[in-house]
Amino acid sequence: MRFGICGVNLSTNVEHINDVVSVVRYAEELGYDAAWLSDRLRDTYVNLSACAMATRKIGLATGMVNPFTRHPVINARAVATLDELSNGRMSMGIAAGNMVEMTNDLGFETKGAYSRVREACIISKRLFQGETVTFEGKHFRVKDIKLGVKPRHTIPICVAGQGPKILEVSGEVADAAIIPYTDSKVVDLAKKCIRAGAEKAGRKFEDIRLISWPSVYITQDKSKVLDSLRGYAALMVLLSPMEWMEQLGMKAEQYEVVRKGYAKGAHVDPKLEAEFVKKAKEYITDEIVQLYTIVGSTQEVIDRIGDLNREGFGEFSLWVPTPVLPEKRRVIENFASEVIVRFRG
Repeated sequence: MRFGICGVNLSTNVEHINDVVSVVRYAEELGYDAAWLSDRLRDTYVNLSACAMATRKIGLATGMVNPFTRHPVINARAVATLDELSNGRMSMGIAAGNMVEMTNDLGFETKGAYSRVREACIISKRLFQGETVTFEGKHFRVKDIKLGVKPRHTIPICVAGQGPKILEVSGEVADAAIIPYTDSKVVDLAKKCIRAGAEKAGRKFEDIRLISWPSVYITQDKSKVLDSLRGYAALMVLLSPMEWMEQLGMKAEQYEVVRKGYAKGAHVDPKLEAEFVKKAKEYITDEIVQLYTIVGSTQEVIDRIGDLNREGFGEFSLWVPTPVLPEKRRVIENFASEVIVRFRG
């Protein structure tokens, strides 16, 4: 099983770019396979360039870019250039965009974002394969475009998503699907969508890699940590289909309370989060928090990752839970020495 690190606390919510480089380099020393660098606040390509020059083995990936702020041709050229710089270590992670916290604020109309991701993936894949691309789509139109650099034909395209349509896109056009869910019932629904997309394109579901992306907290005080994550879970609920939330007992009227009561930024602003949790604590249950997280003792974490592996996930990416550099290094070190070793021993 492969292991990576990811999240805004890894590469954007930091004091200085040197923090990003030092943590990714340390992750390489600890044996992590990949680092996924977010495209919020700090520029992902500058971060990735610095990390590419400071490391030798660890895989590097955008985690994630979106087809609103990044045109697929310009984005593909950046990824291919980084692949050249890193001697073939790049992957392209793409998603619909952080709609709650970013793309809407930039004035983009985000309805139907899944189809925009689909077109971006199609254009990118053809460019990576060395084609001269002419494409006429709903969102993008390009004519006789070449990549401009000699590509490595196996640059993987990985689509992240939480809803049926974007997951179907991952099955149709991507090499990997990145899923944040941990509950087996919801994971099965996600896999069903990926399979439908694969079948539409005449592909095999088994050829699409599944990558798990939950937040992980190794702790002996599970209740306290779950309480602290209700704001984060609320944001994730907003991006999840109501029909899937019913699998964990959430009713439509409760979903609406969460949707209307969530204050933008409540998952990172302690004051806003405290206010929100007072209103929605009874609706953001422990079960819902644990849909997007793995919280518990070392053995509980190992067991749940093992369950995900048996459900078909071949890669697990640790969502780094803190922006504080010494704590961040401690978290990835502990996870490597206490968890990863159990899957490689």
